[in-house]
Amino acid sequence: MRIIYLSFLLFLINCVVFSQNEPSCDWNVTVTASNATIAVQQNNSNNMYIDCYENGSQATSLMDFLISNLMCPVWIGVFYFDDNWALQCGGYTEWDSTQSFALAAWGDDPTTPEKDGFSDQEDYIFRLCINGNEFSLNASMSSEMPFLDYYTTNGFADLLDVDFSDWV
Repeated sequence: MRIIYLSFLLFLINCVVFSQNEPSCDWNVTVTASNATIAVQQNNSNNMYIDCYENGSQATSLMDFLISNLMCPVWIGVFYFDDNWALQCGGYTEWDSTQSFALAAWGDDPTTPEKDGFSDQEDYIFRLCINGNEFSLNASMSSEMPFLDYYTTNGFADLLDVDFSDWV
């Protein structure tokens, strides 16, 4: 019986340790009482590209890669502007190219004096993090009901396609 309990305890420790993955970029998120959900659907994943330069920093030719084909941890983040017009991370998740997934965009906490999340009707700004490198992007979002292409508390958004094209 003791072996069963010990095995179960080791399983739980493993789950907690491996579930604490964080992006290699310096993204800090303030979790507040309100959020919106952004869906990244598997059937749209063929529209998600990243532009990379062949030969590293030598810009000899630009190549497109499907994000779903990358074999390293990839993180997607959604950003807003704070009171000082500095870009802040409002939510992130690890990219899952095997299935649909969701990203939480956290709203501003009205009980604090500083802006620490999205304001109502604020546009989403997306970035991608791969091995500590950040990419900005051009994104297309659905605006057909029930989806919105901007933040609202308890709102629902759908990311249709992205082109992560610029190094940050």
